[in-house]
Amino acid sequence: MGIIACLIGALIQSAKDLTSKRLAFVADGLTSTFGSFAFALPYYVAALGAAWYFGFESFAVGSSFLFLVVLRAISDSGAEYLKMEAMRRGDISLLTSFMQLSPVFILLLSPLISGDHLSWIGIVGVLIVVSGGLVIIPRADAGGERKASLQGVILSVASALCFAVNSCLDRLAVQQASPLVAGFSMTLMAGIFFSPVLLSRGRTAVLRSQFHFFSLRGLFEIGQMFTKLYALQHLQTAYVASIFRVSILLSVVGGYVLFRERDFGKRLLAGALTMLGVILISVGIYQD
Repeated sequence: MGIIACLIGALIQSAKDLTSKRLAFVADGLTSTFGSFAFALPYYVAALGAAWYFGFESFAVGSSFLFLVVLRAISDSGAEYLKMEAMRRGDISLLTSFMQLSPVFILLLSPLISGDHLSWIGIVGVLIVVSGGLVIIPRADAGGERKASLQGVILSVASALCFAVNSCLDRLAVQQASPLVAGFSMTLMAGIFFSPVLLSRGRTAVLRSQFHFFSLRGLFEIGQMFTKLYALQHLQTAYVASIFRVSILLSVVGGYVLFRERDFGKRLLAGALTMLGVILISVGIYQD
């Protein structure tokens, strides 16, 4: 069931990324980040109410749950903001492979959390992931477009680091509360962090004018978060992060079909290499 949840979550994540790219044309990073959290909250309230009514939710939480929620909200806020800003500076099919590097950072963080050690398969996985990124580095003669793309790459890598921290905290959070309670609490806290966005009339106007797209992405947000947290109850963090990388290929294809982004073949190869690398990383971590 954990693997099935990851595959469903990867599909939802790709749909969420494509919707975020659509919103990036009209909304800045702060507005889009706040909308990602705020528009997911009504769906969470409805889901929690239904789960409680049918007896699936008790709202029981552990003693350290609030602390984890605050830490996770901070890292999630940074991750989402960096991701939205990256999408404003480059093609989704270019940036997606870099955004999906979080398993590499999980690989580095896992010894601090669970005492895991890198095996030779994990080392090979890292090299393959790096080679996938090198495939799509902009050419030196691309001028201003190269500069913009490079900014997007840097922001994407920083976002991946924050998402890696998120995954580690998510793993701890679902040991303290149910996936729905954990997801709702962390989303609410992150939304509060970015609520000053509402003080800007220009940004609130964007939220109103793009209500349907923000609402759609809010639905994708809760779907992606729930499947991830559910999977973390059954699988190790590195496994979940790696299987979710199936979304790379979906986003590359979607970026080409919907936005006519260039270098489709090269970026598809890069996405495939990245996905192969992170799968090997996940196998390598737990080989011993």
